[in-house]
Amino acid sequence: MMGHTMTPRLWIIGALGLVCAAAALWLVVRMFVAWITFD
Repeated sequence: MMGHTMTPRLWIIGALGLVCAAAALWLVVRMFVAWITFD
């Protein structure tokens, strides 16, 4: 492991990035399912 601990800012940025990625993936899945069921 690293000698120094990660700053909370990196943890916050990482968490926000993960949430944004999850939200985008959820949106894509929902749109895909809606498109499949619509057709």
